[in-house]
Amino acid sequence: MGEENIKENTQEKQEDTQENNLNEEISKDTFDKEAFKKEIFKEWQEQMDKSKQETEKIKNMKPDEKAKYELDKIKKANEDKEVELIKRELRLDAHNILVERKLDCRILDILDYSNKENCIKSIDTVESILNDALEVAINDRLKGSTPKQATNTVTSSLEDEIKKGLGLK
Repeated sequence: MGEENIKENTQEKQEDTQENNLNEEISKDTFDKEAFKKEIFKEWQEQMDKSKQETEKIKNMKPDEKAKYELDKIKKANEDKEVELIKRELRLDAHNILVERKLDCRILDILDYSNKENCIKSIDTVESILNDALEVAINDRLKGSTPKQATNTVTSSLEDEIKKGLGLK
């Protein structure tokens, strides 16, 4: 009786351990709403702190310094927007080039959009790599095994038999 209880207890403990391990795995994989809320709140708080610091900074400036600061801020925003617009235009141009060259448009994600020359250069490089890979694949496919050379044993043995039949050497 004692041995049966020990076996049952051991089996129950193993099942409990397996269940706990499964629950831990599930909890690791599930979305933690509280952690997400804390992270969002932390980011919001950092943005608010930056905003307060900027407000204090502007508050302590002279009027001409404020105007210069605001002008610089607007210039920076315009430059950022212009860079983004240029990248979009380059991406559109690259898409048109890829379609024209009959290349896969998934290549767009790996191209260099810093300027037009680099973009075209990166397209050419990717196209060259793809063509080289295609050529290697085609050559490997066409290689196969070397055909075996036909022997004249059939012909010569036939000739020998005809000669033997006719009584020739």
